[in-house]
Amino acid sequence: IRDLISQCPGVMEHDFYMEKIRKQGGGISHPLNVHLRQEIDRLNALLTTVKASLVSLKLALEGSIATSPQLLQGIEAVRHANVPSNWLAISWDAGSLSSWFGGLIARYNQLRNWLLHGRPKAFWL
Repeated sequence: IRDLISQCPGVMEHDFYMEKIRKQGGGISHPLNVHLRQEIDRLNALLTTVKASLVSLKLALEGSIATSPQLLQGIEAVRHANVPSNWLAISWDAGSLSSWFGGLIARYNQLRNWLLHGRPKAFWL
């Protein structure tokens, strides 16, 4: 769990990404820029949930906080290399925790690169 906490990217600051989106071609209301903003908003919500869950799981395993049924489910999921159900409820399905977490990092990097280096020339459908 400590490794996941250390690898989990932080949320993108609203002012940072809105400024970068405004500078993209077509301005803030361009359809692809609207899509980018919505994806970053969704990713930030997911990152907030994942980070809070991981910290709570760590504290529960250390005995610092009481263990709830949701925490027990999270502990069991991580122990069996599965994605906790509260993460799946707001994200995508994956075969294992490692592939899901790799997808999370890849998605973060993709959106961050779009912000920093401009719109991609092609998109996967």
